[in-house]
Amino acid sequence: ARGLDLSRVRACVVVAEERPRMALTHSFSKLFKDLGLHPRSVSTAFGCRVNLAICLQGTSGPDPTTVYVDMRALRHDRVRLVERGSPHSLPLMESGKILPGVRIIIANPETKGPLGDSHLGEIWVHSAHNGSGYYSGYGEEVLQSDHFNSRLSFGDTQTVWARTGYLGFLRRTELTDANGERHDALFVVGALEEAMELRGMRYHPIDIETSVIRAHKSIM
Repeated sequence: ARGLDLSRVRACVVVAEERPRMALTHSFSKLFKDLGLHPRSVSTAFGCRVNLAICLQGTSGPDPTTVYVDMRALRHDRVRLVERGSPHSLPLMESGKILPGVRIIIANPETKGPLGDSHLGEIWVHSAHNGSGYYSGYGEEVLQSDHFNSRLSFGDTQTVWARTGYLGFLRRTELTDANGERHDALFVVGALEEAMELRGMRYHPIDIETSVIRAHKSIM
């Protein structure tokens, strides 16, 4: 790395199909700090197979918002904000600002009804660049109508949505962008198919991994 200068790098985007890993982002910035990489150059983005570009953290905007939620409430698909350092608090960093032309709604994955701000639900997206279906290994198009052409069971039943298969929630941030406007931040919690249910509570693999790592200093 001798002679390598990263001071001119303006954007280094970590694209993930999961919850942003705060420790990984901070470690990456720290690792390349001596080479001139500015921490503000490292940002996150969220995309998935039904839509590759849902939200993005721009380097010209404010720092990403971090909220603290009650982990016990989250296991029951409830979003309850708490103070930093509170018992059972879990830090969640926003995945980014929703891109222009993209609409997001949080829906119940079973009833397909829209959910309020205090509920954790499946992220549904409406956009001109949504995918239209999958292709099999034989080149035949296999349309998954439930994934790419879903409608709400009540409310706005006319709009066609694509189901991402990820659980999350929306929050209006207190920070403003370069235009002085607040933006809706998307917080991704985890994949619906990877979550484990036990005694009516939902557990996400990333939280189990974190608990195991914290159990002993020798566990990496």
